[in-house]
Amino acid sequence: LLHRTAEERLDPLREPLGSSISKSGDTVVYCTNMGVVAGLDASNGWPRWIRKYRQYPIEPTRDPYNPQRLGFGWANNPPLTDDGVVYVTPMDSPYLYAIDLATGEERWKQEVNPNVGEWAASENTYRWLLGLRGGTLFLQGNDLMTLDLTKQGKRKWPLPKALKAA
Repeated sequence: LLHRTAEERLDPLREPLGSSISKSGDTVVYCTNMGVVAGLDASNGWPRWIRKYRQYPIEPTRDPYNPQRLGFGWANNPPLTDDGVVYVTPMDSPYLYAIDLATGEERWKQEVNPNVGEWAASENTYRWLLGLRGGTLFLQGNDLMTLDLTKQGKRKWPLPKALKAA
């Protein structure tokens, strides 16, 4: 059992894959889903900036044959860019991050999925970035929600429960 191939060792529940890339102007953005988001020069691939983000805490394992399984709030979404800002939802973090596309500085973060591993049972869990339009970010999970990007991700509206039941 100690000599497994890389494919046999990879467990997407414990070892998330990086996101798809997004390109805005001459910058490519990539989220590792392992604690780092990077902005790369599109012409040569060199890093322009690297931004660490807060990950879910992982307790040390006590049993190497039964490692801790990670729960995830966010799906593996590609970063979205608009008006010089990149919006990223790392699988290993409860936050939606707004990062300056040119400098990599964090503009703001919004905790949207605080209950890691409980998203299926949570009434207010959002997993997917659906898109951007007119300063509004659309999220979907157990229901729909929009965030006002002009007000540091303040929630605009979730879909009313009466409409969800219909």
